[in-house]
Amino acid sequence: MEETSRDILLSLKDFFQQTLGENSIWASILFALVVFAIALCVGVALYWVAYFLITRTVKQISKTWKNPIGHILIRRKVIKRACYFIVTVAFFKASPLIFSDFSAWQIFFHRLLSICNVYIFVLFIISLIWSIAEYQARKGHAKMRPIKGLMQFVTLAVYSVGIIVILSLIFNKSPMVLIGSLSALSAVLMLIFKDTLLGLVAGFRLSSNDMVRIGDWITIQKYGADGNVTDITLTTVKVRNFDNTIVTIPAYTLVSEAVINWRGMQESGMRRIKRVLNIDITTIVRLNEKVLFGNNEQLSQFLEDTECDDDAETNIGFFRSYAEWYLWKRNDISKDATLMVRQMDIDDMGVPLEIYCFATTTVWEEYERIQSEILEHLLSVVPCFGLSIYERSAQPDSRRCVIQS
Repeated sequence: MEETSRDILLSLKDFFQQTLGENSIWASILFALVVFAIALCVGVALYWVAYFLITRTVKQISKTWKNPIGHILIRRKVIKRACYFIVTVAFFKASPLIFSDFSAWQIFFHRLLSICNVYIFVLFIISLIWSIAEYQARKGHAKMRPIKGLMQFVTLAVYSVGIIVILSLIFNKSPMVLIGSLSALSAVLMLIFKDTLLGLVAGFRLSSNDMVRIGDWITIQKYGADGNVTDITLTTVKVRNFDNTIVTIPAYTLVSEAVINWRGMQESGMRRIKRVLNIDITTIVRLNEKVLFGNNEQLSQFLEDTECDDDAETNIGFFRSYAEWYLWKRNDISKDATLMVRQMDIDDMGVPLEIYCFATTTVWEEYERIQSEILEHLLSVVPCFGLSIYERSAQPDSRRCVIQS
């Protein structure tokens, strides 16, 4: 088949020479243009036929296996770029005929086709790499490790190798000669690609130590970042704050600065409640008998449960016992984690009582509701124990200490 086509084209060349003259340069140019056009048409036709058949086959296999990899390869143009080689191969095959009378140009044309092949191969490899990354993301594995930065570095490396090979083809030099020339500029290259190299190091550390994933809630006070990580690239990290602002910070910051990652809290299913009630010290008295200054259903239940067990000597101790009892009664407070109401160091704001427990949810709205309900209830029952919350006033303190023996 190939020999027959060659004979037909040579017959066409003889026809042009007879028509325009055997020594006419125009006959050779016209023949070269015709062969070039035929090679282009054949290459493009074969490209579309191959692309159609391969795409259809891949879609059918992907549908049968119920796997998205086929659609990813098509969308990322992996198959399309692989089929580009058909066109360059067609030109390689036709080049002896195209330049049969211009042999000096054939070497240049081959070199040009080689450059095109290198460029197509680089695009093909990059499409394949990002197809793998997208497949991993769809399967959920990419959430476990921030691989986008690594993919960007591999892309940069492939582009760099492709550029070196293309330059070696243009200048007809060995690629090792160009690499040796670049090594002399290593200091300049390290300065130019400083952020890229730091980002690469950060990416490896983040991946190997599982420090930050996409979707994690992180806080970096220095950069005003307090929200979810939406993207981790080779040089930058994007954080969407809860007020919908976006903070872009250097990737190396995640391994060089203090970063609070709330993933552990989210995975545990619990979130800590840590609030302080400042009790007015002048309202603290010894407890001679359990007489309350008010009453409600919760207080009555508490008195029944602690009738024989409570050893509180003061009203603040009695209130602390009640607060712990109240937390234990709530279904939305974890009983497996730390739960206590403790007295902190006395300061000029009174006697601090710290509520320390864990809510059984990490949903922000639910957490705030639970926290608010606890604080509101405890604030409402403080007067029932003869206590009051300390409030700082600009007026001189005219209160007198009340001591009950």
